[in-house]
Amino acid sequence: MSLKPSRGFLLYVNTREQKVRSVNVVMAKILLVDDDAILAEGIVDWLEHESHTVDHALNAEDGQALLEFNCYDLIILDVGLPGRMSGFDLCRHIRAQALDSMVLLLTGRQTVPDKVAGLEYGADDYMTKPFDLRELSARVLALTRRSRQKIEEILTYQHFALDTRAHTLKVAGNLVHLYRKEFSILEYLMRHPEEVISSETLIKSIWPASAAVSAENVRTCIARIRRVTDLSGMPRIIQTVPGIGYRIALE
Repeated sequence: MSLKPSRGFLLYVNTREQKVRSVNVVMAKILLVDDDAILAEGIVDWLEHESHTVDHALNAEDGQALLEFNCYDLIILDVGLPGRMSGFDLCRHIRAQALDSMVLLLTGRQTVPDKVAGLEYGADDYMTKPFDLRELSARVLALTRRSRQKIEEILTYQHFALDTRAHTLKVAGNLVHLYRKEFSILEYLMRHPEEVISSETLIKSIWPASAAVSAENVRTCIARIRRVTDLSGMPRIIQTVPGIGYRIALE
């Protein structure tokens, strides 16, 4: 068990327990906007250990800039941020832009009017500090599932069966190993069957904003997915649409 101090309270992190919990999460791309560097470091470490991809901004302006170039399943947003924009202001901006991301507010304010204000600005959930990271995990899981409209846990297309909770892929009944980014790419494609997805969209939806990633990285992942999933006598369903992107479809 390790301790992470932050502004007068402690976050208790049981890493052994977290390894057990990480099997039961839905992978998501998350934006954390919080000016408390110590608290943010603990949250990022915790969520990344649960296989989420997390970007961190120290203020609302930086968070807004990340939102212009990245797609997030969930935004975890501190209410009391430095600078011209508060967390409430950024939440209102997110809703004004009609973004699909779910919003979880974090705050030390515990009064009912503050909670009501956050929800009225468009937040989907509200957590008060101090909090237990296990509760954060539960709320992240609930919100990401809701954001994907009662997400299907097992995706199937032809002879592919992708179990998003167990993080396994079966091809014609045979278990196939994929690395994390490969799994995320295949999951994204299988959630949009027969739709052409560009490399840019895959990068925005899967990789952290700080990663130096190009279309070549996506191409490499796709090539390996094909290599380990192509079976003799079975149709190839991962297609390249030249100059546009990739799709899951029958040839």
